[in-house]
Amino acid sequence: MKQQNVFQVIIRPLVVVFLAAMSLTSYARQAESDSTVNVIAWFCNHDTIVYSQREQVLAGMGKDTTVVSDITRRYHIAVVDSTAKGFLMEYRPLSIQFSDSTGVENEIKLLMARRLQGVVIRFSTDEMGCVKQIENYKDVRDAVYSKCDSMVSEIYAVNPLLYGKISKPDILKNIHKRLDDTYGSKQRLLEKMDALTLLFGNHGHFFEVGEHKSNDGATKSNVVVKRGKADADDETASNEDYQIATRVQVLQKDGKATDVILVTEYFSDGWPRHVYFSNEESDSQNFEISLIEIEWESLAWE
Repeated sequence: MKQQNVFQVIIRPLVVVFLAAMSLTSYARQAESDSTVNVIAWFCNHDTIVYSQREQVLAGMGKDTTVVSDITRRYHIAVVDSTAKGFLMEYRPLSIQFSDSTGVENEIKLLMARRLQGVVIRFSTDEMGCVKQIENYKDVRDAVYSKCDSMVSEIYAVNPLLYGKISKPDILKNIHKRLDDTYGSKQRLLEKMDALTLLFGNHGHFFEVGEHKSNDGATKSNVVVKRGKADADDETASNEDYQIATRVQVLQKDGKATDVILVTEYFSDGWPRHVYFSNEESDSQNFEISLIEIEWESLAWE
């Protein structure tokens, strides 16, 4: 799979997961507190968490598996302001690492990613922590394209022989076209922010504690909601923490199958502490798996 298509593979199944999960959850605000989990953001101004996010794409045939891509990102998410109507937050990239940076395309991606580390994305949520929109889209878009243009200029300045192989306007046009897939509109950028989708996708919803299953023949759904520590030896955890695990399996008539798993662990105040996401698409011979794991590294709470 080409890297630019990875997020399309991720976002589409997430919609299926959340729709299936919502069909098994309780929205009754008067429900007993010990029978439901209410995913609410009890955030404070200047709360900050550093996350590490590893993204892998695996493909294979039979028992043979190939790592298509393996990227690790570090970023922090912080609360800039809070009101009765919600929160203003920022996503600030800290670092990025490719497991295999060989090849011209990966080298360009790495150069570009490092340049974008200074570009901060501000977004707003409602009072429950559900993401609403990107607030500084125009600034982000302009900064990204400007940094892209300066990067290409530097590459051609260092490697003048490139002018004889591909023109600078042509390569800029090609890169801009790829950037448009993510930064072409405010909504598109929000949809491509998989970190925000995975970290805050459950906020504003109520889930019934326990295990809940549904099966219509082609689609099987399973939601497991637990209270308390996921790991009893974790000194940072408390009995007020909770976990929500969702699995959706779809078997199509042509033999193709999709298996999507999303497990999220939360601190008691609604900050996600760990996220595991996998999407496997397979047929009788081939399979492709997208994996994302997000782990908190450090936090500063007021």
